[in-house]
Amino acid sequence: MGGYEHLVGHRFRGGDYDLAGYESWLWADAVTATPDPAVAHPGMAFMLSLLGARSTVADILELLGAATDSGVMFGECALELHAPIPAAGVVHAEGEVVAVERKRGRWAGLFDLATFEHRLTEADGAPLVTMTHSWVFPREEDA
Repeated sequence: MGGYEHLVGHRFRGGDYDLAGYESWLWADAVTATPDPAVAHPGMAFMLSLLGARSTVADILELLGAATDSGVMFGECALELHAPIPAAGVVHAEGEVVAVERKRGRWAGLFDLATFEHRLTEADGAPLVTMTHSWVFPREEDA
């Protein structure tokens, strides 16, 4: 089985997400934070980055040739918050594959570690969030 290193540089479609104020309110309520009519809870950064870039979890799995029942695990996620996310309005997102490494673990066996970067900006291009996240893709041993 070949590696997936050729995917480095692959860009997701990208696009805009029109965040409704009630979504921000519901998110804050769900995480027991006080809703702020001006600023979205920073926890929304992950969802907004994926949705805005038009990159679903299913898209990520398909891109790396994995089925939903193949044992893929979420690795790490780092959020660099450049400015508060507005509680309502249009935000823009784009994302890409920044690394794919074939590895072998003592217990995990053969796997690919894929790292993605998503950037969330205001409609005018002002940066809001840079999100870097990795996924672990178990692989079959070569025959």
